[in-house]
Amino acid sequence: MPVECCPICFRMYAWLSQHLVVFHRVQNKDERKLLLSLESRRVNVREGICPLPGCGKETTRLDRHIKVHTELSSGAQEDALRDIKRKKVLKELAVLRESNPTVPMVSILDLQADDDQLSELEDPVVPQDCEEEKEAERSLCNSPRCKKRGERFKVEIADLNKQVDTLTETAEIQKTKKQITKRLLSSLGPEDEDKDDAPVDPEENPLPQRRSPQPTTSQQAIARGESSAQQRNEERSPPHYPDHVSVLSE
Repeated sequence: MPVECCPICFRMYAWLSQHLVVFHRVQNKDERKLLLSLESRRVNVREGICPLPGCGKETTRLDRHIKVHTELSSGAQEDALRDIKRKKVLKELAVLRESNPTVPMVSILDLQADDDQLSELEDPVVPQDCEEEKEAERSLCNSPRCKKRGERFKVEIADLNKQVDTLTETAEIQKTKKQITKRLLSSLGPEDEDKDDAPVDPEENPLPQRRSPQPTTSQQAIARGESSAQQRNEERSPPHYPDHVSVLSE
């Protein structure tokens, strides 16, 4: 997965589209598509007018026409083409904003571009041969080892930025939960709190009396067995006569 730079916060991410949706809340699909094209550079700039000073030629293959200006270095040509693509994307963002979309826009890159154009009118900046310095910086080390390390560092930076987004989102969720809990507690009111804190009067709420334990089934069976045995013994015993009856029998 290639590591790309976010056009809003200028951080490196491996999943730029997900970052725009989750972190920056870019819900407008057209806006998100234009923001992604700023980094991917997949912008159709074939038809247009050459912005280089002294040219102004209108062509149907502007990307090829830029390479005709051999007076510029390769780095300056790439920067000029990148600037053309960026201006077109910003123009499309401005058109999208003027259409008043149903899903509101989040980015303000097109608004910032208007301020930059005003400053450029006062002090225009055009690609010159001094851009060779940037090209020299890019070619300071062309060894495969350095390039491999650079790619690894980009991936690590993207992973760290993703962790920052995850922690930030978790903190926002916890903050929201805390606010909701506070609102619920405040909605109870002081009367409910007084009822909960008031002491309980034993006369109004007497404690329930304990019932005597009922004999179990086995205990009841034993008791019935003892009573029946006692009745049989009474039936078998000889009858009891008064004392005078025994004297007469003698």
